[in-house]
Amino acid sequence: MQLVINSKKRIADKMEELDIVGLTYKSIVGVAQFLNPYIRGWINYFGKFRKHELNPIFQLLRKRIVRWVRRRYKRYKTSVNRAYKWFETVRKQFPMLFYHWQIGLCG
Repeated sequence: MQLVINSKKRIADKMEELDIVGLTYKSIVGVAQFLNPYIRGWINYFGKFRKHELNPIFQLLRKRIVRWVRRRYKRYKTSVNRAYKWFETVRKQFPMLFYHWQIGLCG
């Protein structure tokens, strides 16, 4: 159990280091291309036996991407709910955009 907690902490620390909220890509596609190698590595290494244990990590990733959306697009600055709805729309329209969506882990 301690190993799982340490693994999640390491991934969360790496997300903090990547500064997802501060990324300067013009669209979510650029963000996805930047993050997909990291997500694939986390799943292959930390999720080798228990992929479902990574769900809290993907929830954190979703929060950070929504924060990026709110910084990037003016129309979502004032409404968290609208930003989450936009993100869900993107997930439905482009289910292969992020690697964890491709294998069925949405967080």
